[in-house]
Amino acid sequence: MRNIILFLIIGTLITLMLIAGCSAVCATIIILLAKFVNEHILAALPFSVIAGIILSFFFYGKIMKKIMNKYGLNNKK
Repeated sequence: MRNIILFLIIGTLITLMLIAGCSAVCATIIILLAKFVNEHILAALPFSVIAGIILSFFFYGKIMKKIMNKYGLNNKK
């Protein structure tokens, strides 16, 4: 039971860090595009959070798949 709770807590923290990191990267890209291409691109800045959430789910799935394969957690009985 302790391992399950620990896994959920660590998984949640990883998810939150991935969301923050991916959102920051997307916001940085939008700000750089606004600086070099067109200033009106800043209107898309709120969508960087949504893009960050979507990217973090993608990366989280990849990470979990590797961890499950490494530790044999995906064995079907």
